[in-house]
This record gives sequence, C-alpha cells and structure tokens, in this order.
Amino acid sequence: DNTKMTLLPWLLLVCCSVVGMVAQASDLALGFYHSCAVSNQEGLMCWGNNEYGQLGIGTTTDTNTAGAVLDIDSVAGLVAGPSHTCAISGYMLSCWGRNTVGQLGTGNPVDTSTPIAVLGGVQAVGVGIAHTCALRTTGSVWCWGYNVFGRLGDGTTTSSDTPILVSLWSVTAVSIGIGGLHSCAVLSNSSVACWGRNYYGQLGIGSTSDSYVPVLVKDITGSATIVAGYAHTCALYDVGTVACWGNNDHGQLGLGDTTVRTIPTAVTSLSLVSAISLGNSHTCALLNDGTVKCWGINSDGQLGDGSTTDRYSPVAVPSLTSVSSIAAGYAHTCVVLTSGAAQCWGSSSNGQLGAGSLTSSTAPVTVSNFYNLPTSHPSQRPSSQPSLQPTTAPSQQPTGSIVLGAYHTCALFVEKGMMCWGSNGNGQLGDGTTTDRTTPVFVSVVSNVIAMALGQSFTCTLLSAGTVSCWGVNDVGQLGDGTSVSRAAALTIALLTGVKAIAAGPFHACAIVVGRTVKCWGQNAAGQLGDGLRTLSSTPVTAVGVDFAIGIAAGGSHTCALLQGGTAKCWGGNSDGQLGDNTLTDSETAVAVASLTDATAMMAGELHTCALIRGGTVKCWGFNMFGQVGDGSYLSVKAPVSVTGVSASAISTGQYFSCGLNTTGGVLCWGDNTYGQLGDRPGVSDSPVALSIPSITTATALGTGYQHTCVIVNDESAKCWGGNDYGQLGDGTFVTRFLPVTVGNFFSNPTSQPSSQPTRRPSLQPTGQPAAQPSDHPTGQPSGRPSSQPSRQPSRQPSSQPTSWPTQQPTRQPAAQPSAQPSSAPSRQPSSQPTGQPAAQPTGHPTAQPSDQLSSQPSAQPSTQPTSRPTRQPTSQPSSQPSTNPTRQSSSQPSGSPSSRPSAQPTSRPSQQPTSQPTGRPSRQPSGQPSVQPSGQPSRRPTSPPSGIPSSQPSAQPSRQPTKQPTGRP
Repeated sequence: DNTKMTLLPWLLLVCCSVVGMVAQASDLALGFYHSCAVSNQEGLMCWGNNEYGQLGIGTTTDTNTAGAVLDIDSVAGLVAGPSHTCAISGYMLSCWGRNTVGQLGTGNPVDTSTPIAVLGGVQAVGVGIAHTCALRTTGSVWCWGYNVFGRLGDGTTTSSDTPILVSLWSVTAVSIGIGGLHSCAVLSNSSVACWGRNYYGQLGIGSTSDSYVPVLVKDITGSATIVAGYAHTCALYDVGTVACWGNNDHGQLGLGDTTVRTIPTAVTSLSLVSAISLGNSHTCALLNDGTVKCWGINSDGQLGDGSTTDRYSPVAVPSLTSVSSIAAGYAHTCVVLTSGAAQCWGSSSNGQLGAGSLTSSTAPVTVSNFYNLPTSHPSQRPSSQPSLQPTTAPSQQPTGSIVLGAYHTCALFVEKGMMCWGSNGNGQLGDGTTTDRTTPVFVSVVSNVIAMALGQSFTCTLLSAGTVSCWGVNDVGQLGDGTSVSRAAALTIALLTGVKAIAAGPFHACAIVVGRTVKCWGQNAAGQLGDGLRTLSSTPVTAVGVDFAIGIAAGGSHTCALLQGGTAKCWGGNSDGQLGDNTLTDSETAVAVASLTDATAMMAGELHTCALIRGGTVKCWGFNMFGQVGDGSYLSVKAPVSVTGVSASAISTGQYFSCGLNTTGGVLCWGDNTYGQLGDRPGVSDSPVALSIPSITTATALGTGYQHTCVIVNDESAKCWGGNDYGQLGDGTFVTRFLPVTVGNFFSNPTSQPSSQPTRRPSLQPTGQPAAQPSDHPTGQPSGRPSSQPSRQPSRQPSSQPTSWPTQQPTRQPAAQPSAQPSSAPSRQPSSQPTGQPAAQPTGHPTAQPSDQLSSQPSAQPSTQPTSRPTRQPTSQPSSQPSTNPTRQSSSQPSGSPSSRPSAQPTSRPSQQPTSQPTGRPSRQPSGQPSVQPSGQPSRRPTSPPSGIPSSQPSAQPSRQPTKQPTGRP
C-alpha cells in the first residue's frame, strides 16, 4: 500500500475507502489522515489533515490536537471519508470538507471548512471514497456524489451533487453500511442488499460482477448490521458473531488466510462482539467486555499489538480495556474509553493520532486536548481555554427551546410538542382562539415543529418536512401566503421548501433555504427584505448578495445573515449603525459587517445587533442609549465592539437589552431594565455592563422579547421575568416581575387554562384607583396593569403613520407608577419586536424529522459606570438615501435640558403628567421637531405597528418621532 501511495497519490484519494462506521451509535470516525470523535464534555472534535476543511473548524490548517467542530451539537451519527466528514445532529445531516464530485450533497461542488446542512430526517449516514448515503427515519435510502461503478444505486453511473433515492423494492431499510466503492443496506425483512463495485466480491452475491442497482446478499443467516470497508464487508449478527466477505489480500476477513470470499463467511474465532469497524485493509472488533481485537494489514501498527506484522486472524490490543466505541481508518485506529478519553494507534503522518506529534505508534496513545477540556453548556461548543481539571457538566443535549415575541412566548420540545402563552388577539398562540393566555396552552394548528420564530403578533414554525407555516396578523404580508388576510389557523408558505432556519422581526420574516440563500417576506420600508427595493412583499423574495448563509437574525427594520466562515452581512435600516458596516446609511441589499470574523451565531434587536464569537466572546453594535451594546458606555457604535465581561454559549437580544447564556447554565443581561427584563435587579434602570441573574444557574435555553426574558431550566421547567401586560410570563397573572417566576402548566397534561386562571383582562374602565395587584418589585415601579389603562393593543385602523416598523424610540422617561387619579395614559403598546427566534447558539442546523422531499464570570456593575450620558452628536456622514428619505438630524440634547441624570429609582410615586426629558440621556427626538407626547403617563414604547396594507408604499424611512398612541386591538 505504501508503494501505491507513492505512485498514485491522487488515485488513492479518489479510490480508497476510509469509513469510520461502527455497528452501534457512532461517536468516532476516521478518515484517511484525519480523525473525529464526540467528547463527553466538548461535543464533536476533529484533528489531523485539514487540506480540504474536513476537520470542520473553519480553517484548512492541519492540527495534531483535537479542535472543536463549528456549528454541530448533539451528535447522533458520525462518519468520515478520505477528505470529507458528515454528522447527524437532531435528525439533520451536515457535511463538510472536500466536494469536488458532489460528495457533500450541497448542490454546489465547492469545498467547505464548516458544516453545511444537507438533508433532514436522517437517522444514519455512511460515506465512501467520494460518495455519501443516508438512511432517513422513513426507512428510505438516499445517496449522492461520485457514481462510477454505480455506487449510488440508481441504475446509472451518473454522479449527483444532491441526494437521490435508492429503489429498494418498496421495502424499508433499517441500517446502512457504505464502503469505498460500494453500498449496502439492511432491510426490514432482515435481508441485505448491496450495490456498486464488486471486483473482490464485496457485494456478497457469489460473483465479482458490479451492480448499478441493489442486489440481495447471499447466506445472511439472521438479523445483522452491515459495515463496509474499502473492498470488504462484514455483518455483525445480533447474537454477537461476525461474517465477512470481499477482498482479503492482507487477511482483513479474519479467516486465517488471504483468500477472497464472494459470500459471507463466519469468523469463527470471534464471539460476543458488540461493534465492528472496517478500515482500508484492516478490521477491528469491540467485544462485550470492553476489549478490542484487530486483524489485517499492520504496516503502520494499525492493529495496536505492538508490531507491524499482518495478522490473518483476530489479535487482542494489549492492555486496552473499558472501550466504549471504536473506528478504523486507512492506516490508524482509534477508540473512546468509558472515561471519556480517546486513544489512537497506527500512522500519524498528518497528526491523525492526535497525540501532539507526527510520530506513528504500534500501541495506543492518548489523544491530546480531548478529555481535559472545560465543560461546555450541553448544547454548545467550547467557549474558553482548556482547563487542567475535568468537570462534570451534563452530557445530555437539551431538547427544549424557548422563543419570545413582543407579547407572547412559545416553547418547543420536539418530542412533546409546542406550547404558547401571552397575547393572542390575532390568534398568534395557535390554540384556535383569540383569547390571551396567562399560562401555556398547546399549539393545535400545526404539528411536527422543529423550530419557531415569533414576530410582534404572528408566529412562524419550521416543520420537519423543511416547510414553513405561519399564523396571526398579516396586514403587511408577514405570513408569506400572498395575501394580507390575518389567520388564526396555520398556513404553509407554498413558495418555501428545503428550509434550514427561520427568523422573525416585528413585521417581517426570513428563511435560509436549500443552497444557503435567504428569502424574506413582509414589511420592507427600510429594505429589510434585502431584495433591492422598499416595497413590502407578501410572498418570499430572495435577498440579493447573500450566499452560504448558516444563520439568520431579524431585527426591528434590519436583517442579518451569518455566513459560512464566520463573517456576516446585514441589510435594511441603519439609522444607528445596526448594520455594522461603519456607516449610518440604510441599504436595501446586503453589506458586510466590518471586522467580524469567527462568528458562530447572531441576534438582532430593535436597533442593535449582537454576534457570538467562537470561544464565547460576544460583540454588539448599533443603538446604545440603554447600554444594550454592553461595552460599558451609552454611545452608539457603527461596527462590532466586545461586550465587557461576558463569555457565552448562546445569546439573545430584546428590544433595547441583550442577554447571554453561559456554559454553566447562568444568565447575564445588559441594557434596558425598565420592566425588570434584566432579572433580579430591582432599582437598576439599565446597565451598560452585563449583570448576572443569581437565581438562574441551570438554564438550558434562553429567549428575549420586547420587554421580557425567559429560560428553560434543567430542560424541563421554565422561568420568566419582565413585562407581563398580556400574561407573557406564563405565571397566571398580568403582573410585571423583576424576579424570575415559574411558568405554570409547562408541558403538563392539561391542554387548557386552569379554571382559576384569568382568561379575560382586568377592566379597562377607569375606576379612580389602579387595580390592586401583588408585586415583587420596589415602590415606584409598575406593579401590574392599572385598571385605568385604556388600551394595550395598537389599532389596525389606517393612520398617517407610514406602514413600516413603529417609530424607533420615544423620548426616554422614567417608568411611572400609576397615580390614584386616572388620566388619559397612552396604552403600553408593542413596538417592533426585535427578535422572534431562539437564543442564538453556535450555529447548527435545525432539528429535522423525516420527509422524503427533498464560562462567564458574573459581572458586577462597576463603580466607574457613568452617572450621566453623553448627548448624541450629529453625524458628519451624509445619508445616501433618496431625497424623499428625511435627512437624519442631530439628536443632541436640546438646550435647556437638565444636565444630570435622575435617580434610576424614584423615591416617591411620580406624577402621571409628562415630565422633562430625563437628564443626561440623549433625546431620540430630532432637533427642531417638537416632541409629540400625549398627556398622561409617557409611553416607553414606540407607536403602533403598521395599520394595514398601504395603498402605496412609502419610499421614505418612517419618522422616528413618536406619535399619538392609537387605541383598539390589532
């Protein structure tokens, strides 16, 4: 083999199999010169040769120690070819590495150094020299890549860069085994079918004739799992015995000789086998007692017996015990131990042993940087430097996610279903009613949900078939169905298939589709759909200039896409630098975010954006009046800056605040805290630095809404805090909470509201006194919804307000406690809900079910925190927008404004009458324009959402000036 490598290196790259398949759940896979394994602490890690990006670490640089694969969580299956790798995470198959003949299945023959989602509903995967096959949960088999010798099984030799269905006589498959140039499947009737190259009899049909279609293997004597090497195949029977057939030039069949076999032949010296793996010309078996035996070629010590002598019968690997999984590569072998450590032996020409050197070994050596790594949050990749001490974080992948809209909240467990609670005036909870819910109810209008995105008053879901269904308000086409008809029933968007991820802003939504492009629909007044126009669209349109997207985030009037390689592009409104391109110029097409690299996730708020960087740091940019950028100041920024004191595994952005989930299950938040959305911080009006939430220590998922925050705890219960006007906290009340409260009825048996739960809101008629509500927040803060409050939902009646997002930010006022005398207080209405998607985690791919269609340190607020805010200075950068777009004016504090900032916590109940602009805080009111504030309690929310489909789309960006609050219900 070494001679062949010298004479025909390219040919061997295309014609030699290295399949890391094992007979049980795969957590170890070996390629020609690279290795991958699932660490019980750090998730999927790879090392060795990386010429084509097959390590999945975002580079093409070789490494001889283990490195974390980007964007892959909860690995359920793992395989490696000569120079590409594939993994299953949540039934979604992703591949990376070499793609010259379409072996990644992405439809684009371009190599990639980061995982790309290929196919949903996948339960098993196998790879050959340059082809890949997947078994879906429906029992169908799909293959793609190089098709010489008919290894794709479609009756031809035509290669395919997208998955094609293998015909198995209407019988379903239960497992697959993929060899170098051939493929096999175990069928539901216990028979075995193989197809492709058969020069050495590896198809097991009693001859050496190739077959372009599946043919039945002879003499299979019981229920078995099939594993394939380059040119030999083995069956592991349920009783623990093994039979092999095919090439045997180095004794790799384990039969004591070197004679080729064309039908299955029992390896009589083996019994009590629990797993088996086949390399190029050697085979290894894991026994029930945790020991390992290997046989075949041993020129590089790949048998691990301390020699380089070929073995024609199984020999034990000395001193190796407590093995949990095994994989054989081209010339090396690796195991994972029950302790979580990994060991390898054989060739290390490219560092594939992972021992920190290029020295080969005939005995097992420990993989460096694999076990003693810092504990990550169960759903995340490494977020800090290696630790010398192992830790004991939970190893189970969280199955729950939680997503917040403006005033409603939804949680999803794929195996349990989807529940929602809060505002329901447009049926956005999906329970078939328009009744607000203060505790969770099951969503009844859709099933097979794998991901969620919530807008202000609508909900969209990604289904296991790769389609999207939406329901709720539809006045600007945000349901994507080609109409402006609001619906309480889910409707599938006909023009969207093969969807990988979804996101929602207040009035628009976006999806990543097959090919990694982005399509958006809904409101477009600032160009947030990215199609080069400012005309709303009620059907999906393609965002211009966005390719290789792996993540998507939708904000108030802007959208961002995370791209392969860790860069990003944004488009839409840019009044405060939220696009991150170092300008304040809106863009109807995608522009690159300046100096952003190694990003793994993104989230967008109303006017700011944040990115999670590999290693756990967080960067934010855009509007910063409330400290939501987290850099310790209140100055808005036009390009990414690092958030102070945060190391996170997931992030989420609210309207004017941001939060991060750290690797141990803690949560940190920064920015606006008027409604207690920072959690456990009564008396803090806002914070420009991250503050920890002491009572949250075991969170497994995080979500933020307009003015509230929620987490899933221990992957079983949920807690929320912040604003609660519509019951969006789920605690059975309408009371604002500054401390986390437990969500009631969370995935319990009842599917309807408890009889004691208020399903109607308190009276909206003035009574002269605020409604008495229990409160857990200090005097001077709102304790609930006063009965004098006239209306809590924006009107859908036409108004002169341009139909885009609500005006961005009213004049900042201290939160006012309702007085005893009711006044015409404006209703506390939603503004543009910044994000309607789960906390952004290192970008993976949504869980997908079957379809045959194609660690931070808590940061205390420093004593150096500014006690006054600098005024926002006018920018010297001219706007490049058309003349119809109002010129951006200085927002510096008007003369005569007080120069000092008031206390964050009033000591007495404030008057309901409007007060002067809070001191020290820059005004959002353009200079020269009077503030239009209605009498009564100042509203902190921007004004109403779009009030229907406009007769003509405004070409100018809407005024940022607050308008009178409309009444009525959407």
